[in-house]
This record gives sequence, C-alpha cells and structure tokens, in this order.
Amino acid sequence: EYMGNVAKELAAYGIDGLHLDYFRYNHNANGWSAEDFERIAAMGADTERVKELIEITNGYNGRVEDQNYLLNAYRNNDPDAIIIAKYRTKNIRELAEHIIKEAKTVNPDLIFSGAIMPEGAYEIGYSELNYGQSYEEAAKLYDYVCPMAYSGTYKKPETWVVDVAKKAIAKGNRVLMGIQAFDEATSDRIMAETENLRELMRDPTYAKDMLGVAFFRSGTFDYAK
Repeated sequence: EYMGNVAKELAAYGIDGLHLDYFRYNHNANGWSAEDFERIAAMGADTERVKELIEITNGYNGRVEDQNYLLNAYRNNDPDAIIIAKYRTKNIRELAEHIIKEAKTVNPDLIFSGAIMPEGAYEIGYSELNYGQSYEEAAKLYDYVCPMAYSGTYKKPETWVVDVAKKAIAKGNRVLMGIQAFDEATSDRIMAETENLRELMRDPTYAKDMLGVAFFRSGTFDYAK
C-alpha cells in the first residue's frame, strides 16, 4: 500500500516514467517469515521439505551446505522447489502490478522499466528461486527491462552483454542494456561493450527491441569515461 501511494505521488509530478530498481529478493535464504510458510503451505507445499531445501542449500541448522541443492531439486521437478519458485515470482509480480496500477490511475501514459538480474536470461530456475524474477513475467509487466549484465562481476568477456540482450529479447522483452561502470570496469571495457551493443542495435532481427545502453553507476563512470 505504501509503495503504491509513493508511486501515485510521483506520477503527479509530470514525470515520463518510473524505474523499479532492486525489485527482487536478494537470495533464496531470505524472505522466510512464519507468514511466508503459511502462504506457501496454502499453495500445496510441504513446509518441512521447504525448510530442508533452504537449510541444506545454505548450511543452516547444522546442515552440510550444498549451494546447488535447491536449484538441482527444481531442475529435477521437485514439487516443493517448483512451488518456491512460483511463490517468489508471484510476490514480485503482484507488487509490481500494484505499483504500476496505482501510478497509472494518475497518469495512464507512464513508462515503466525494471532492473532485472541477468541469470534469468540464460539459466533455468536460478532467477526465480533466488530473486523471484522471471524474464517472461517482466515482459508482461514493463515497457522495457534493464538487465544488470555486469560482465566484470560475473567474470565474463565483453561479448557476454550481447548474449544476455539476445536472450532477454527472445523471452519477449524490449531491452535497455545495463552495463558495468564500477569496480572492474575500465574505459576499454565500457567502450567495447557499448560498441558490441550498438552492433546489435543495427541487426534487423533485434533492432526493434534493443533500445540502447545504460551505465551503472555514475560515480565510478566518471573515472572511466
């Protein structure tokens, strides 16, 4: 309710749009209140199995840690792991839907964008389980997405940003690509990634949905530009 009211207030200022940043869970370990367990049980989950999945994945309560335990369970069609992914993406989607709906009562022409982690473009289940984000859901919510394709952080080459953009578009999104301008970023890396994405914008297959480039973040970008 609070976030919806803030969005309505902002919409009254004559802005062009709103960007939903850090709009996610930050890890599968987080977001497990008693109310969460009640709600996930109502979706048909075995709460003891859910606790086991989270505890083993994170090494909680004396469990031997296996960081891939939840993800592997999901990929092996474990019903409780699948419900976890559905529950988390549902929460993120419904909050976004509420904010967008409320803001558009003030200005129906507002543009909405969302920052979205890159893994969901190319890994099955990881983004849904950890962040509650889905590129397929994002395509329905936002006018465009900003994949956070920070290649230095992810130890990827400069061409990786193009791969993420293509896969985000393939899932139905229009894309304004977020590239890294902090920590590992250098002038050479920023220029290479920008040129790679400009090439993609010239490709007739992607030109309609590849809108451009955004840099994160401005403070460090000043040193690199």
